[in-house]
Amino acid sequence: MGAARRLPAARECAEDAARRELAEETGLGPDTVGGLHLEQLRTYTDPDRDPRMRVVSVAYAALLPDLPEPRGGGDAASARWWDADGAGPLAFDHDRILADARDRIGAKLEYTSLATAFCPAEFTLGSSSRSTRRSGASSWTAPTSGARS
Repeated sequence: MGAARRLPAARECAEDAARRELAEETGLGPDTVGGLHLEQLRTYTDPDRDPRMRVVSVAYAALLPDLPEPRGGGDAASARWWDADGAGPLAFDHDRILADARDRIGAKLEYTSLATAFCPAEFTLGSSSRSTRRSGASSWTAPTSGARS
């Protein structure tokens, strides 16, 4: 573009960055991370959300049945799955991010067929209902690590 002024360019799109970070910080393989349902949740921009510096976070929610055990990597010393009810208190505004993710995923399970990913190939409506309830608010898990937001 010659001498024309331009905005700084990222080297990857936000979704690719989210998948890369998830893989790096949990040790989940590329096939696992590449095949999961991932959607942008929200962009968090409150100037005071991190007292150390100005941080803008684009949060994603990921859904995957039969989660493998995560292991720390990248800038995360360790990683594990937590029941969402037992994950807090989290750093900065991460409790809010987790609550927003739970609300979004809970709604998605109500108005889409996404819950069928958590059911066996053949199932009854009764077992489907139990699978959906097991995937509900009391059993959502979230990876946590010592990583920055």
